[in-house]
Amino acid sequence: MVIDHCPYYNFLSILLKSLSRCGNVKTNMWLQGLILPVSCRTPDLHWQFLGTQTLKTRSDNPPHMATNHRAAHLSIPARLFSRFHSALQPARNLKIPISANLTPPSSVTFKNTLEKKPLQDLNVSNDYIKNLSRILQFRNERLRTGTIAPTTPNRSKKKITSTGVLAIAITSSDVWIGSKSRPTWSIQLSIAIPIYRHIMNRYRNCVDTAREVVASFSKAPLPKDVTSEFFDCPRRLDILIENLMTDKDIEGRIEAEWIQWHAEPNSLKSKEPTSDDPIIFYLHGGAYFMCSAEIHRSITWRLSKYSEGTRVLAINYKLAPEHPFPIPLHDAISAYLHLVDPPPESNLPKYDPKKIILCGDSAGGGLALALTLWLRDHPIYHNLMPGGLTCLAPWLDLTHSLPSWIINEFTDYVPTTAEDPRYIIKGYRSHYYTISDEFNSHPLVSPLFSNENTPATTYKEGVLQTSGPRKLPPTLIHVGEAERLRDESLLFVTQSVPNSQVRLEIWKDQPHVFQVFTFLGEGQSDKSLERIGKFIRYIIGGNDMETDEKQKSGVFMVNSDGTNSSIGADGALKMVSDGWSILNNFKK
Repeated sequence: MVIDHCPYYNFLSILLKSLSRCGNVKTNMWLQGLILPVSCRTPDLHWQFLGTQTLKTRSDNPPHMATNHRAAHLSIPARLFSRFHSALQPARNLKIPISANLTPPSSVTFKNTLEKKPLQDLNVSNDYIKNLSRILQFRNERLRTGTIAPTTPNRSKKKITSTGVLAIAITSSDVWIGSKSRPTWSIQLSIAIPIYRHIMNRYRNCVDTAREVVASFSKAPLPKDVTSEFFDCPRRLDILIENLMTDKDIEGRIEAEWIQWHAEPNSLKSKEPTSDDPIIFYLHGGAYFMCSAEIHRSITWRLSKYSEGTRVLAINYKLAPEHPFPIPLHDAISAYLHLVDPPPESNLPKYDPKKIILCGDSAGGGLALALTLWLRDHPIYHNLMPGGLTCLAPWLDLTHSLPSWIINEFTDYVPTTAEDPRYIIKGYRSHYYTISDEFNSHPLVSPLFSNENTPATTYKEGVLQTSGPRKLPPTLIHVGEAERLRDESLLFVTQSVPNSQVRLEIWKDQPHVFQVFTFLGEGQSDKSLERIGKFIRYIIGGNDMETDEKQKSGVFMVNSDGTNSSIGADGALKMVSDGWSILNNFKK
């Protein structure tokens, strides 16, 4: 979820000051207990109560120890202070033994950890029919016996507003419990991550409410030097993916928007597009069931800016669970092919695929990779593969089979499960995107399970040609070192596509899609988008990744000061290995 202009500090300040004037001492004390841990993180700050009488002491003298006529009322905030202050301690204080020389458990072999299922070995159509009938039968039985309600669960009748959502999150007693701050996090980020996590978990049991919560935060405003233009295109009628689609699924048109940053104010009027224009084709995140291109404008306009005004086309693909796999993928394929192979009656330029960069965050990053894999594995479309890929924390493993999903739970905001009982059935279906868990290891659902083993085939002068391993185009992936989806990218780069030109940058201490936190003034967020913009211009220019040290493929750790160091495939595998060791020690 992207909230580009959410003023946490302004809102929190207004909320606390307004409530502090109500004269309710207990309310004041409880709310003050929420703000105390924030102040204590900076030694030079003093404790300050927001009531009519201000109490200031040294930061090393907690307020519940101060001598004051209000001290008798401080038992509640004192307990809150103890709980919240410990929750905000750096991850280095984890009570889990961590060793630099840990090795993976003997039962783990990275080459065989993932059960890779080649596309042609999946009997998808039979699985679909079998699982769909089983799921429907199981759900109908639950509806008949009254174990689940046929209506929307826990959906509030009141209108959801962004202020209300934030007020509930900030004043909830469990919002800070278990949260682990990282040493390089700012105070703003230390507050934002627990609030994000609380919002995500609070509304995970109802798809409709979760979408309303996202919609309650208005569309991110665009700067004056950025223009947007509506665009739509038809769905491809000649493509049905994996025999899982019906004619109804390919009806209608795909809505999208063009975003472009202009260096000169006089150039705000877009020029007529030509076939030589470079394009960023953007697929938004949101776990495949929420968000939109408009909500992700905070990312798309910056990508345009940092790539020197390259136009961005962000599409609104159909969302699950109403439209599960492979319908969103079909939308992405249709929109992309509309650019590189438009119908004659469209009067659109036929863009050069080598000047198109696919980009996406989270689920959108996984979808961008799935689109590339689909093009790669279909000889007719192989020559239409994009010039490059950029992924922001792509969701590559819907099986959640790797250790970072567990050990980074409290340094990230991604919820653990989806729980809407209208769609989720324990033991059968755990995601909105797939109708059955048996699809979660499909290479087009979880690209982590793809590979390069089958020789690539292309048509050349009407003859089918074989040309070695199936490689990806030049790719840049950014992930946070503290996020739950980290290990998926580590193994994807080192195990699934080892022969492709892929540069993976792991940003120290950063959470999932940390690029959305530009509104908090996070320097790393802006640096990451600027880095991606330079990569886009480099690849569009027809350059080779291996000729520039700053673009060279490999695995790199990016430190908080912006410097990076190569850790290689061995370092990436060691991070996953250490994660397994932490889990094993924790279980003991």
